[in-house]
Amino acid sequence: MLHRLALVFIFFLNISNIYAADILGARAMGLAGSTRGGPLLNEALHLNPAFESFLPVNSVSFNWIPFQGNSGSGIKGRNYTLSVFDGRSTAFQAGLAFTIRNDLTMVHVGASKALLKQLGIGLGAKYLIENSSAQNAQDVTFSVVGIPLGWLQTAFIIDNLVETDLGKRNGLNREYIVGLKVNLESIFLMYLDPHYIPSIANSWGHAYGMEFVLMKDLFLRFGGFRNTLVPHLAERGKGYSVGLGWLAPRISFDFSLYRTLEPVLSTATGLGATIYF
Repeated sequence: MLHRLALVFIFFLNISNIYAADILGARAMGLAGSTRGGPLLNEALHLNPAFESFLPVNSVSFNWIPFQGNSGSGIKGRNYTLSVFDGRSTAFQAGLAFTIRNDLTMVHVGASKALLKQLGIGLGAKYLIENSSAQNAQDVTFSVVGIPLGWLQTAFIIDNLVETDLGKRNGLNREYIVGLKVNLESIFLMYLDPHYIPSIANSWGHAYGMEFVLMKDLFLRFGGFRNTLVPHLAERGKGYSVGLGWLAPRISFDFSLYRTLEPVLSTATGLGATIYF
């Protein structure tokens, strides 16, 4: 069974195989949130709904993300996200996620459809509740995935298309993101997510990541980011990350450390598990 799941995972890497991310799972954290061009499974709900059409599996995922600032910062808390995903439907692929952050409670719904074998579109809707005021708002994510070459994956995402006042108070500005993923023989994978936020002064930023396939079931990850939304701070910042992933029978585990250097020093730990069926 592990061998079959490994083949499924490698398939995900080879199908051409957050960035105003509302929440980052443990895998995406290990790659500094740079996985818009190649999210796996439930990550696509938050990062790139269009990619759901290229993930033919059902899954349930849970991520727990405790974080803390340096001594005296007063920064401490936990983020949680639970999601379900149906990728086997022949009509369209869809998923649902429930997220609790310190500042927001969120429900995400994503759906996608492959127009061609190498082209897909997706739409995500999000319902936001501000924990401090109990005010609510709705927003939308639109994305397109293109797979021009066997080793290159591309995506274009417009996140927070409506750009509500509540969303902007919590760092969710409208954002235009290009996602790129380069796959070198399923041994070394590179990710790059440049992004543009027109409503803020420092409009340009990026995230990047590198993933090494050490064995068929073990993955080592590194990444960095600049002027990118840090979900646990609800602010844009600069930093780096490291992570590990392990594929076990019917379940995968991910661990990551996500370190911010600006605007404050803080560390988030990502712990995630995804069950496939």
